[in-house]
This record gives sequence, structure tokens and C-alpha cells, in this order.
Amino acid sequence: MRLGTLHICISENRPADEVGVKLLVLSLARHEPTAILHLFVNDLSDGLKAWLSARPNVIQDSLPIDPDLTWNIKPRLLTKLLDDDLDSVVWIDSDIIVTAPIGRFFDGLDDDTLVLTEEYFGYRNQGAAVRTQGWKLPAGRDLPFTPNSAVLRVTQRHRPLLSAWQALLERPDYLAAQAAPWAQRPFYMMGDQDALSALLGSRDFAHVPVQPLRRGRDIAQCFKEDGYSPTERLANLRSLPPFIHAQGGKPWRPVARSMAYQSVSPFWYAAQPYRDELTSDERRWLDERPASARVLHAMTLGHPSLAGLPPAVGRVVAKRWAAAARRARKLMQR
Repeated sequence: MRLGTLHICISENRPADEVGVKLLVLSLARHEPTAILHLFVNDLSDGLKAWLSARPNVIQDSLPIDPDLTWNIKPRLLTKLLDDDLDSVVWIDSDIIVTAPIGRFFDGLDDDTLVLTEEYFGYRNQGAAVRTQGWKLPAGRDLPFTPNSAVLRVTQRHRPLLSAWQALLERPDYLAAQAAPWAQRPFYMMGDQDALSALLGSRDFAHVPVQPLRRGRDIAQCFKEDGYSPTERLANLRSLPPFIHAQGGKPWRPVARSMAYQSVSPFWYAAQPYRDELTSDERRWLDERPASARVLHAMTLGHPSLAGLPPAVGRVVAKRWAAAARRARKLMQR
């Protein structure tokens, strides 16, 4: 299918994360100026809504949803836009900045193909089959990566998948898991994308073609120091990936500002072109960098992939050392 107008769905209900919405909208306006952005921001400030009203190609949409559902809203919002007679919709998480035109990822695909992203490399229990098994769905296939729904392209052909996804998100066992602390949830019910992975590995949806955005090449999954891995960083010496995802902790939140790796994250660098379009409070995290982050910046001449390389290598080494220590303890206990 040749891509016509690109319709993008964005949602956020946390006032503390409004700056993420602004950065995504600004970056899309720069790199995809003809795209139509459908914003679901009912619970955010009047100031943000007024700012969005002044932006071209922005539609402030509405669908009453319980704010407590947090990220468990994607199938509902995507279905709503398909109900509005759109042929296809691209979901982009509100903690993403785009650094280049993105239409090429969705152009020329047939209507059956689902586009999503690869989860970061260090994510545990890789693949779809283990999630299909966890949800007790009939097995159909495995995938050679773990799906991540930060970017998701659906068409009218995916209505059955969206309906089944919504049904899983309403299952009592999933709702109970979501009420538990993060560390106590089963790995296959950590969040909505685990339910989507379970479906894609199931017999009912094993026929759906899946086109992933490759981690490191197409999207930087910036989870802690090494979600964007040392190898991926070195492969991107010329430019950053088109999608930069502030996965996990958000760099603009106060608790993250003291963490040096957040201030040398590719997201920090990708946000710089839009600094002057943010309020003084919204850009505080761009201005107040720990001394260690300034040193890393100077050492690497401000390279957006290399500035965070030392912390990434350090975390990889620390994790491997910890794994080796665990293996040694097990051997000693035999």
C-alpha cells in the first residue's frame, strides 16, 4: 500500500510528562510536516492544550478512558481512529523523539503487515512464544525478538487483533498483575505489549506478518545505561536512529536529573534543537547537567551516541561480573 497522509496517534495522561508530548510534536513537525497528529490529552493542562491548538496538523481527539489504565489504552485509541475511517494509523509513544523522516518505514507495505519495534537487547525472556505460553493461548509461532509497542502501525485488517488485545487487557488475571508492584508481576504480564506479544505468538494470529523496527538501527531503546547498547552506539557514528525512545525513567523528571547517563542519553541530544520552544521549567533538565555528564560530553566532543558509551560499557561489565559471581556461587554450593 502506497502511503498517503501519515496519521499518527499520540496519548498522554500524566501532567508531569507534558514536555514529552511537546518534544514529539515538535520533532514530527520538523521531519514529517504533512503528517496529521491525533492527540489524546484530555487529562493534561489547559496550557498544553492551547499550545497544541496553535500547531498545524494537530487534532485534539477525545475518548473517555479511566486515567488509571495508564498504558493499557492503545487498542482502544487505535480502534477509535480506525472507526473514524482512517485506512491506517501509526501509534508513537509520547516519550519518543524522531530525528529523521519516518514515512519510509510505513510506505509500500501491504495492509496485512503489522509494524512494531524490537525490545531492547537486555530484556529478559526474549521472544513471543514464552508469553503465549504464559497467557495459556494455543501456540502458533515464535518470533526472533521481543515485540515492543512504542511504535505501532495498524490498518483496518488488524481490527481482530486489536479486539483480541483489548480482551486480554481486560482479563482479571492481567488486571491483578497490573495492581501488583512492578517487580512482582509475571514477566508475561508486565504490560500491554506482553499481551500483544502473546497474541502474535498464538495460533489465531500466527498468520499476521510482522515488520519490526530494528533496535539500534531504526530505534534507540534508551533503557538505563545500556538499553542502547555499546555495539549499537558504535554502529551509529554517523547519525542517530530515526526514533529515540526514553524508555523507563524519563530524563525530564527530577529524580533522573542527577543521573549522569540521562544527561548524555541520545534523547538529551535529540531534544536540543527544540530547547528554545520549551518553557524555562520544561527545559531545566536540558540546562542542569551533573559535572560527570559535562565531562563525558567534553571527552566525546558531544557525540550523541558516544557520550553515553562509558556508562553503557560500565553497566554491561557490571552485569556480566554479577552473572559470573552468581554462577560461581552455584558451583561452590554443589
